[in-house]
Amino acid sequence: MFLPSNSYAIYQLTREVSINYPSAGNIGSLFDMEKRGWSEEPMAAIGLPRSMMPEVWWNAVRSSAGLPRKRRMNWDLRSGHRCVLAGWTCGTATLGLRVFEPGVYATAIGTSMCAALIHDKPINGKGLIEWPYVYDSKRLSYSFGGSATAGTIVKWIRETCNLCRHTY
Repeated sequence: MFLPSNSYAIYQLTREVSINYPSAGNIGSLFDMEKRGWSEEPMAAIGLPRSMMPEVWWNAVRSSAGLPRKRRMNWDLRSGHRCVLAGWTCGTATLGLRVFEPGVYATAIGTSMCAALIHDKPINGKGLIEWPYVYDSKRLSYSFGGSATAGTIVKWIRETCNLCRHTY
């Protein structure tokens, strides 16, 4: 099977081969944003058989009640708790900012930085990366851009160049 790392972790928890919409979107052109499913043409172009792609789809926010009791106990997940099983920084950070509706632009800055616009209509071709959003993945999308060194580069410049005598 062709699985992203978080889908493999979910397989280890549930023994279910599945994928969530944001993870599928992260695979790139193999995922059709408008159909919210696999895109046959790119898979055929690279010789990837459809049988290697997971067919069980779900939103990234799920109840832990569906997990087997033993696995819930091992992970200290109580039945009924909601889990975000997407695993991608930008989407989960935006969800952590309590963004549940389209029209919001949110930025998460740490070691890296990403900024996302949540929307309910596709905006493909505008130069941004577009994936199904972690929350309400069948209806909402998010387009984002980012930088791999947002917070870290400021610290590196300050320490390397000795530009600041004060620490904050």
